[in-house]
Amino acid sequence: MKTSRFIFFYALSLIALTLVFHWPLVRNIQASVACGNTTDPSVSIWLIARNNDALLQDPSHFFDANIFHPIKNTLSFNEHQFSQSFFGAPFYWISRDPLLTYNILFLASFVLAGLGMFFFVLHLTKNPWVAAASGLFFAFAPLRFFRSCHIQYLMTWTLPFFLLFFDRWLHVPNWKDA
Repeated sequence: MKTSRFIFFYALSLIALTLVFHWPLVRNIQASVACGNTTDPSVSIWLIARNNDALLQDPSHFFDANIFHPIKNTLSFNEHQFSQSFFGAPFYWISRDPLLTYNILFLASFVLAGLGMFFFVLHLTKNPWVAAASGLFFAFAPLRFFRSCHIQYLMTWTLPFFLLFFDRWLHVPNWKDA
């Protein structure tokens, strides 16, 4: 099987597995929280909305959150979750729904974790079957489900991509991989 076809079917498999594992959430994506605990996701949902609104309205005051008024730069007292806000920005700006954006980020993290590890291991081994197994183990590891209330933990999908491009850059330094 050609590598591009293998990657396509592997990506479809990751999407299908993500939908199966999280079916109750998928069925009610605009009204459910990704995990049973609502405390931690509530803070993340607020931060996604607040950060994206701040970027559109007044980026120069990004860290001046609407908490602890009149103190300035209050967002620096906590995790600002800028990466989640950045990756969720298109979904939030289109839908204006922070819960939907959070849930899309949540579901996408499993697919992207599997793809990231797949490409990294494929780069190292040149074996698509080993890469696929590695991606599945990384994306659907029990620890990811255990920590699923913390979207910032699920953003570890960026690590295999970082390792992939860093390794490529070490072998042949270029701006594209940097």
